[in-house]
Amino acid sequence: MRRLLVILLSVFIMTACSDNLLEGMADKNSDNAKLDELEFRLNDKDYDYVISELENTSGNYGNLSLREKYLLQSAWLGKSGFSLLDDIGELFEDNVSWTTILMTTQSDGNDLTSASITGKRRYYAKIIDMCSEPVKDNDTDFIGGLASTMDTMMLMSQISIELTGSNDVSFDPNSPNYIGTIFANASDQDIEDLITPDIISSLNSDMSQLDAAVATIPDGNNQDVKNKMDDFKKEITDASGNVTQASVLNFIRTEL
Repeated sequence: MRRLLVILLSVFIMTACSDNLLEGMADKNSDNAKLDELEFRLNDKDYDYVISELENTSGNYGNLSLREKYLLQSAWLGKSGFSLLDDIGELFEDNVSWTTILMTTQSDGNDLTSASITGKRRYYAKIIDMCSEPVKDNDTDFIGGLASTMDTMMLMSQISIELTGSNDVSFDPNSPNYIGTIFANASDQDIEDLITPDIISSLNSDMSQLDAAVATIPDGNNQDVKNKMDDFKKEITDASGNVTQASVLNFIRTEL
């Protein structure tokens, strides 16, 4: 994605009276300077600062520019544990499944708990909700698709926690709480009992956002990422493209 790390400012069209031109340029320069500072803070992983400057309590972000939306989504993503600056290269790894990519980027040495899963999912929901805004572009949709796949993995993690009755799960294969080991030791029936209608509904919503993201990714240099995300959806859905209890169980057995 050419614009994932460098946001190009739109070229503004000079109109209106010449008397107001210098004032308008000063306002524009001031706005750009603020956004440049927010981007610097984002790259410095000062996510709380970016969020405090751009987030509002109403949840209505229609007044934000595309660049502001991208910065806010990226900050939410950073708070969830995924840094576009540090982790973006993982997305372009050859011959690596999207599931493996998600597990690698989320393996930060800390096990997941029910509380941390809930916290991460809260940020993913904010990112995805912003994608329903009328004003959006390929970047915002792509981050929404990324968040939807991460949300899917958090739901799998929650199922594994409920399976063990403990409060920890890890994406690190060396951890005693590795998600793959937990699922391998569980019966199909025990897993199916935890794939509730609410989880299926959430996963179908995630896949809808993933569809939107895949549709916006241009071909060419990004084809590998596009294929991986599309494959991820196929792995967790049935032949009709829907998430079902059986398709989730198959995803767990074959991908985790």
